[in-house]
Amino acid sequence: MNDKAGMNTVTFTDSPEQAEVIGAPAEADVLVVAGAGSGKTYTMTRRIISLIERGVSPERILGLTFTRKAASELLNRVSAAVTGDRSSDGRRMFLKPEVSTYDAFFQSIVRQYGLLVGFDQNTQPLSEAGAIQLASTVVGRHTDLLLADDYGSFNAVVGKVLDLSHAIGNAMIGGDTATVDKAIGRIRAWDEAFVRRLDKAIGDDPVPEAEPKPKAPRRAKKDTDAQYAAKRDAYRAELHDLCVWRCAALRDTAKRRDVLLTLVEEYEQEKRRQNMAEFSDFTVAAYQLVSRFPSIGERYRRRYTHVLLDEYQDTSTTQAMLLAALFHPETGERSSVNAVGDPFQSIYAWRGASPGAFRMFQHDFGMGKDARPHPLSVTRRNSRVVLEAANNLTAPLRVAPRRAGSSLMREVDVDPLAAMDDAPVGTIGVLGLTTFGQEIDAVARFAKAAIARYRHDPRTDGGASGTVPADDADGDADHNRNADDSSQTDVADTSDGKSADTESATAGSPDGKPHVAVLFRAKTHMAEFAQGLERAGLTTLVVGYSALLERPDVRDLLALLHAVADHTDTNALMRLLATPRYGLSADGLTALARLAERLDTQARYRALVEAGLVDTELVDAAGSESDDESLTDASVSPDAAEVVREYRDRVPHAVFLADLLERKDLARLVAAESSLDEQARSTIVRAGAALRTVQAAVNHPLAEVIETAVRALELDIDMIVAQAVAHPDRAVDPSAARSGVDAIISLVDTFTREIVEGSTPTLRGFMAWTDSLASVEEENAATPDTPADVVLMTIHQSKGLEWDAVAVAGMAAGTFPSSKGRLHIAADENHAGGMNEGSWTPPEYQATVATWLDDSAAVPVPVRVDSGILPRFPHDAEPGGDPQDALDMLDDVEVIDDEIYGDLRGKNIDDMDTVDPDGWYLTQSEEYGRRLLADERRLAYVALTRARHDALLTYSRYPSADRDPRSTLDRPGRKPNEAKPSVFWSEVRDSLCHHADLVMANGKEQNNSEAAADTTDTVDMPDTPASVSNKHAASASQDRKAPANVASPVMPSLDDIEATRPDGFFVGEHAADYERLVVEAAWAAPLEPHDENATLPWPAALSKNVVDRLIRAVVMHGDPSGDAPAAGNMPDRDSLVGRASMLTADPDLMPREFDDAKQLDEYVRTQALRVLGNSRQSVTSLQARAGQLSESERRQVWRGIVRPIPKVASPLAEAGTLFHSWAERFVNAWGEDSIDGAIDDAVLGSSADTVDDPTFGTAPVTVSRETMIDDLAKREQDIRQREASGDAVPAKERDLAVWQRRLVESRWAERRPAWAERQIVAAIPSIGDAIVNGKLDAVFHGGLDETDQCKRYTIVDWKTGYRPVKPKDIERKLVQLDWYRLLLSIIERVPLECIDATLYYLREEDEAKRELPALDKTETQILAELRDGGVPDQSDND
Repeated sequence: MNDKAGMNTVTFTDSPEQAEVIGAPAEADVLVVAGAGSGKTYTMTRRIISLIERGVSPERILGLTFTRKAASELLNRVSAAVTGDRSSDGRRMFLKPEVSTYDAFFQSIVRQYGLLVGFDQNTQPLSEAGAIQLASTVVGRHTDLLLADDYGSFNAVVGKVLDLSHAIGNAMIGGDTATVDKAIGRIRAWDEAFVRRLDKAIGDDPVPEAEPKPKAPRRAKKDTDAQYAAKRDAYRAELHDLCVWRCAALRDTAKRRDVLLTLVEEYEQEKRRQNMAEFSDFTVAAYQLVSRFPSIGERYRRRYTHVLLDEYQDTSTTQAMLLAALFHPETGERSSVNAVGDPFQSIYAWRGASPGAFRMFQHDFGMGKDARPHPLSVTRRNSRVVLEAANNLTAPLRVAPRRAGSSLMREVDVDPLAAMDDAPVGTIGVLGLTTFGQEIDAVARFAKAAIARYRHDPRTDGGASGTVPADDADGDADHNRNADDSSQTDVADTSDGKSADTESATAGSPDGKPHVAVLFRAKTHMAEFAQGLERAGLTTLVVGYSALLERPDVRDLLALLHAVADHTDTNALMRLLATPRYGLSADGLTALARLAERLDTQARYRALVEAGLVDTELVDAAGSESDDESLTDASVSPDAAEVVREYRDRVPHAVFLADLLERKDLARLVAAESSLDEQARSTIVRAGAALRTVQAAVNHPLAEVIETAVRALELDIDMIVAQAVAHPDRAVDPSAARSGVDAIISLVDTFTREIVEGSTPTLRGFMAWTDSLASVEEENAATPDTPADVVLMTIHQSKGLEWDAVAVAGMAAGTFPSSKGRLHIAADENHAGGMNEGSWTPPEYQATVATWLDDSAAVPVPVRVDSGILPRFPHDAEPGGDPQDALDMLDDVEVIDDEIYGDLRGKNIDDMDTVDPDGWYLTQSEEYGRRLLADERRLAYVALTRARHDALLTYSRYPSADRDPRSTLDRPGRKPNEAKPSVFWSEVRDSLCHHADLVMANGKEQNNSEAAADTTDTVDMPDTPASVSNKHAASASQDRKAPANVASPVMPSLDDIEATRPDGFFVGEHAADYERLVVEAAWAAPLEPHDENATLPWPAALSKNVVDRLIRAVVMHGDPSGDAPAAGNMPDRDSLVGRASMLTADPDLMPREFDDAKQLDEYVRTQALRVLGNSRQSVTSLQARAGQLSESERRQVWRGIVRPIPKVASPLAEAGTLFHSWAERFVNAWGEDSIDGAIDDAVLGSSADTVDDPTFGTAPVTVSRETMIDDLAKREQDIRQREASGDAVPAKERDLAVWQRRLVESRWAERRPAWAERQIVAAIPSIGDAIVNGKLDAVFHGGLDETDQCKRYTIVDWKTGYRPVKPKDIERKLVQLDWYRLLLSIIERVPLECIDATLYYLREEDEAKRELPALDKTETQILAELRDGGVPDQSDND
C-alpha cells in the first residue's frame, strides 16, 4: 500500500504483525509489545490513520508520549498523512488528533479542575534544582530530628527525603489511597506494626554491637560427644545472635523512615506554601480529581474515544492507575485504549517506572489472563549477529525461573527479535584486555575502523538516522526523555563549553553525523576514554556532566564547597587535604582526625555534664571551659572518653573536621600535636585559612561564594601555570584556564533560574543539586551540536538513539551489572548452561541484594499499589489480605531472618545442611537480587540494540593506563586484584563461539568442524593456522624493526614483549578486518615511550652531588679490570647503563681514599642515610638505622642501599617465598563476597597509603580453595609415592607441602579474612618522619578470641622458621607484631586495643604451640621501644 504517514515518495508494505495491529477492531483495547527498531512509530501512525479512515473523528483521538519531540513527530506524521489524502473530506483536513506528553496532559486536567482538590490553578512546575533547594531548606530547618541516629551527610539526607517523596508519589497512589498524607499514614501504620513484631521477636535478648560472624564448629579428634554438642550449641547461639542483630537493624531502618516521613510531610507542605508542584504532584492531583469526581472522567471519555499510550513500560504506577481510572472505569462508557512499548526496554525502574506495567495494563483494563499482546518482533535496525547476541542476552527473561518467586504475577511474554530478510550479517566483537590502556586503545581502533567503513556507505550517508523500510531507523528514537523540555537544562562536556539539545546527539563526523558511540554503565571512566580517543586522533562528545565534574580543579573546588556547606561531610575535606594541592600525608590526616575527635569528645562530655547525666568530678579532666575557642588543650582523660562512649547514642557529635579547621586558635592546637611535623602544621593552617575565607562569604550571592573559593584555593593561578607547563610552546590562554571554573559558574546560573521564584539559592542546595548531577543516570542529558567522530554517554542516555557501530566498554564484574545496592552474583554450578546441539541455554545465577527492608528511603512493598506484581512479604502472605495481619506469621528472629536474608540456610544445625536448596522459597534478598539482575540485563539489551551493524564489548583485567602490561604483571610481589568479566560479556562470548565465521583475537580463524562442535562453558581457543591478516600484521612488525646502525632503538611492540593476546574474538561478515585493525595492529604497534627518570629511578633518588661523585669515580679510578672507558664511548650519564658503569668502576662506591675500614664504613653509612632520606625505607633498613643489627649485618645493609646487588635465595628462603604466595591465594579464596568488601575497605580507607595502584596489596582470586586443596592432596600423594619408591624428595618441596597442609587444617582457614599480603606505607614521626615499607601476611576479622566483641582485626604472620625458645628471642620476635599492630591502627584508624596479632610457626608439629601472640602493649609503650630498640626485622629467615 502507499504510505499514509507523510512519506509519499516511498512505498512501504505493512508487515503481517504491523497489519494485525493497524487493522485491529476500532473499539478494541490493544496492547502492543514493540521490540527495539521494530517500527513502533510507523505502526502507531498507521493505526491512527486507520481509525480516521474507519470514521473516527481526528479530534477524538488522544496520543500520549513522554517527550515533546516524540509528540511533535507523531502529530506531524499524522497531519501530513491526513492533509495529503485527497479522498478525505475537507473538514478532516483541518482537524487533527491531539498529541501531548503525559505530564502536560495531566497538568491540563489540574489546571482546569484543580481547585476542587485545593490545587491552585496558578501552581508552577518545580524543576529538579528547585526541588533539591526546597528539600535542602526543609532539612536545614529540622536538623534536630537527625541527631539521634546516623543518617549520613546533609546531601545524603536531602536525597533520601526526595527519594521517599517520589516513591510515595509514584507507587502509593491508587485505589482508596488518593493523597500523599493518606499514603504516609499507611506507611507509618505498617512500619509501626513491623516494629512491634520485631520488638516481640527480639524480646529481652541483648543486641550485639557489631554484626556477629558465626564460625561453623569442627569436631576435633579428642572431642567427646558432649564437647562437640557444646560446640554446636555455641554455634547455634552465635547464629541466633546474628538473627537478633539483623532484626535490630531492620527496626532501626523503620524508625529512620519515620523521621524521613516527617521531613517528607514538611516538604509537601512547603511546596504548597510556595505554590509549586513536581510532575508527580500533578499526577496525584489528577488522580484525586478523577477518583472523587466521576463526571470529570466522563467528560474526557466523551472528548477522547480513542487513546494511544506510547512507551507504556515507562509509566509509573500512579500514572497507570490514573489512566485506567480516567479511560477505563469499572462502570459506564469507556474509551478504546492502545498501549505500545517494550518490557525489555524498561530501564527506568529506579525513577519510578512500574514493574510489570504490561501485565498490570491487562489487569486494569480487564483484558483477561489469557490475552496475548500484539507483537512487533521484526527489527528494522539491527544486523543479524547483533540481534542474535541481544536475543541470547534476554533469553533468561523469556523463561520462567526454576525456583518460583512469591509474586503471583509476572510480566507478559516477549518474543525474540527477528531480523529483516535483507538485514546484513554485521559484526560483533568480545574482547577481554589485560590493561585498561589496552581497552581504551581497542575501542579507539574499533571506532576508527567503523568510521572508515560507514562514513561513505550509501546506506548510511543520510546520517546516523539512516533510511530503513517501514519506519525511521529509530523505532523508538522519540524517547530521549525530557531532553527537549525547556525546564531541563544540561551542560555537555566539550572542549569549548558549548551546550545544545539532544536532537543533535547524532551529529558529528565529517559527513555530519557520528557513526560510532561508546556506551557505559557508569560514568566513572568516561572522561578517561574520551582523552584516549582524542589522543588517537578522534574528536569526541561526552554527554552530560561527567567530564566537567571529574576535572581535578573542579573536584578540588567542589570539595572545599562541600566542606563549607556541610561540616559533617568530613570525607570531602579529607580528600581535599590529601590532594597534591595540600599533600597532607596519611599520618598527618590521621593525626588531624584524632585531634578533631578529641575536641569532639570534650564537647560531648561537657554537654553530658551540663545535662546532669555524669559525675562532675571529671569535668576538669575533659576541659571545664564552655567556650570552645578558649580550649587549646585537646587532651581527654580516659574516664571522660569512657563516659562519652557509654552515652554515644544519646549525645550527638559536636565538633567535625571543618569545625576544627575554622577555629581561630588552629595554629596553637596543631603546634601542640607532636605527631605533626612543621610542614604538616603549616599545611593545615593554610587549609584552615581557605575554609574560613569561604565560610565568611557563605551568605553572599552564590556566584560570589564560588569565586571566593576559587581565590582561596588559588585555582585561577594554578590553572594558568599548569597550562604554561603543559604547553610551553603556546601562549597562555586565561579563558581556557578558567573554563572549568566558568562552567561551574554557569551551573550556578542554571540552578538559580530553576529554583522557586523569589527564593534564595543556598550553597547547601547547590551542592546537593551538583551531587545529583554526578549520581543520577541522566536519561535526559543534552548533547552539543558540535561535529564529532565518537559520542560517549551512559546506556540510559542512549535510549532511543542508534549508530552504525557501538562499543560497550567496562563490562567487568561489579561494573556491569552494577554492584549498586550490594548486588552479588554467583554462578549456579548445577545449571551452568551453554551450547547444546546448536541451541543456547543461558546459565543461571544466584543473585542477592539489599532490599526495601534495608532502605529507609523506600516504600514498604506490602502497602504499594502495585504490590500484586512484586514479591510478597512474608512469602506466603494471603493475596489481597491485610498487610499488617500478615506480619503475625513472623514468629521469631530466625523466621524473620529466613524471610529476608536466609543466614541459617545450609548451616550445619538442625539438619539444615541436608535440605535441597532448590526446595527453599526465595528470600527477599534473592527475590530482589533476581529482579535487579533482570533490570541490568535489560540495560545490556538496550545497549546492544543501539548498533545497526557492528558492536564491540570490552573489559580489562587490570587498571593500569599503560598498554604495556609489564609494569603491572612483572613488578615485584603480587599483582593487583584481577577483574573478572561481566556475566553478560561471558554470555555473549559463549553463545556466539559456534559461528563458522569467527576469528579469534589471536588472529586465528575458527575451524568449521570446530565451529559445529558444542561447548558448554567457555570458548574453545583453537590452534589453527593464522589468518592472512595475522601474516600481514607479523610482516608489518618485522618491517618496522630498527636497522642495526640506528642509535636510538625503536620501542618494542606488544608482540615483541610476548604480551598475552585478548580473550575473545570477532564474529560476522567483517570479523577478519576488525581483528586485523583492532588486535593485530595494536600488538604490532610500538609501545609508548616512558620517562624512565620519572617512573624508574635507579638505584634511588640520587642528588646532583652523588651523581657528580660517581662521574669523578669513573674518571679517577677507571674500570676495575684496568680498561678505562674511552672518552668518546662514555654512555649517557643519566642512562641506566651510564650509572651502572659509574658504579662498577668503583669497588667501594667512593671517589676518595680513606684511612681505615671504620672511616669507610661511616662514610658509606652517611651516604646511605642520605639516600634513605629521599625514599621509602624498609623495616630492615630502619632496624639497621636504630643500631639493632650486628656490625656485619649493618655493613651489609648500608652497602646494599647505596649499591643494590641481587642475591641468590637460599632453599629455605625460597620455600618460604613460595609458601607466602600460596597462602595469599588461599586466604583470598576464602569467599569472594567478603574479600571484595575488604578490598574496597582497604582502598577507600587508606587510599593515601597505597602505592601506584588503588588495588595494590590484594592478589587475584583465580582458583577456589577446593581446587587448591585438591592440588595439595595430589602433591602429597606424589611425595609419599616417591619416598616409598626410594626417590629423593627435595626438602623444599616436602616442607612446602607440610606447611600448606598445616595452614589448611588450622583455625585460620575458617576465619573471615580482611586482607592478604597487605602493603603498608606510612610515615613515622617518632623516627624522623621516615616513610616505611612493609606488609602484613594476613589480617582476619575479629580477635584471637572470636567471642571478644571489642576486637576488630587479628594480624597473622606466617613463620616458616623455627619457633624461638629463649625469652630474649621471643621478645625480639614479638616486637615485630607491636610494629604491625601500630601501623594497622594508624592506617585503618582503629584503636590499638582493638587489634590482636600472632606469629604462626608452621614448622611446629603441635598445633597448640604454633601461635605466639603479641603482648598487650599501649601505643606509648610501642613507640618508646621503637625509639630505644629500633624497628624489628620482618625477615622470615628464622
